[in-house]
Amino acid sequence: CSGPNELLGFGNYGMLVDNSVDGLYKGIKDMIDDKKNIELYKNKSRKRKKIFNINKSIKEIEKLL
Repeated sequence: CSGPNELLGFGNYGMLVDNSVDGLYKGIKDMIDDKKNIELYKNKSRKRKKIFNINKSIKEIEKLL
């Protein structure tokens, strides 16, 4: 699935894991075990949210229509 890659900047703004039980388990475990990851991704997600703007998105859709 390409969506998570683009949304998370190919891993720059969030952890990407294999789409499997083992992949999800490892990702969650790594996040819990390494508190630095939690802070890192928390701060990066605050920066990343700035690209999501409803007004900007509506204007882009209106241009297409």
